[in-house]
Amino acid sequence: MLYRSEDSPSPRSEFSHPDVVITLTLLTYYYGGLDDQDLFDTFAHLEKSDQADVEYETWVRLTRALPEAFQHLTGINIKDHY
Repeated sequence: MLYRSEDSPSPRSEFSHPDVVITLTLLTYYYGGLDDQDLFDTFAHLEKSDQADVEYETWVRLTRALPEAFQHLTGINIKDHY
């Protein structure tokens, strides 16, 4: 980060402390949610896992408002984008 004077970064500087960047990214997803493409990418990655069913059940274990059909990974159709 380049500074012109104390506590005054130059206009094109970036803040890139890794821990802060990760935290801000997580907060963005927490408050803003995933967009559709992020969600489909997540499920596509999950399907490649050896333990996809176990991992998905871990994700939804504490979710009470999720309909019964979506309590198991087999109830999710990621090819249907509508």
